[in-house]
Amino acid sequence: EQAGRYYSDVFLQFNGTAGIWRKEAILNAGGWKDDTITEDLDLSYRAQLHGYKVVFLEDVDTPAELPISINDFKSQQYRWSKGAAQTARKLIGEVLRAKQLSLFVRYHAAFHLFSSLLFLTCLLQTLLLVAIESLCVEPTILILTNIINAILMFITSYIGNSEAKRLTLNDNSHRQLDKKNNNNEHFLLKLVKFLFHFLLFISLIQAICLHNTIAVIDGLIRKKGEFKRTPKYSVETTKYQSKKSINDKKIHYQRKSIDWFALADITLAIVFILKTLHCIFFVGIWVKFGTIVLYSSLAVGYCVVSVASLLEVYTSK
Repeated sequence: EQAGRYYSDVFLQFNGTAGIWRKEAILNAGGWKDDTITEDLDLSYRAQLHGYKVVFLEDVDTPAELPISINDFKSQQYRWSKGAAQTARKLIGEVLRAKQLSLFVRYHAAFHLFSSLLFLTCLLQTLLLVAIESLCVEPTILILTNIINAILMFITSYIGNSEAKRLTLNDNSHRQLDKKNNNNEHFLLKLVKFLFHFLLFISLIQAICLHNTIAVIDGLIRKKGEFKRTPKYSVETTKYQSKKSINDKKIHYQRKSIDWFALADITLAIVFILKTLHCIFFVGIWVKFGTIVLYSSLAVGYCVVSVASLLEVYTSK
């Protein structure tokens, strides 16, 4: 993603844990501000609006730790979605008025800033699907729209992932990578693996739409807010040390009870399981095949999130 933006010469988002700033650039851009909870996105956009350029170094590795629990992941997603909405509200006018930037750069920046609205539109689509299906009408147009969107997302994701590697590797390393891939995995096997992870990704994205939509609305309405840091567990050490460190820190970080977000996830999981079963056994698989596919995808996503939330609370006691 960052490589694609860099080579397209559009605005990049500075990653707060993986970069170096010039003091001059920070000062000339107005300094760090606390009116959003994604201060790295805010400052990077202000700096680029002042003429500075973010350089993405492909050959520099910066190890990072991903959230290891579902609640850590949801907390991080909430912060990113809310902060992106806050930054969009704050800077969109300045971005669109920046005549020194090409129309393409401003267009891309606007969509990048408002990218968290994806969760709002996804949630609205889900609610619309339920409403139309409940009226005993086959939502053909909505189903086709979702299928087309999924196909296009799959194609762009798969091709984009491959092309990003090609863009960021020199000829020699590219040949070595192709040789390694040919020796280790067949193309069809890689495609099947990618498809599996892609479908799981789509299910999980749908399952956090309610959670992130609330974050987006909160960000569009309110300034500032509490910055909830994503817990770090030092998982880069040995497996035994990592497990011990994680178990020690879980006492402080893990949730001890179910919050209303988790209850909503559990409720929606049950709803979409029942909806799927109803369509299969009381309506007919082929009559509402498209609806069943979408309902089952939603059921899988909400079940994964709900079970993970319950296990985290159970294991913390």
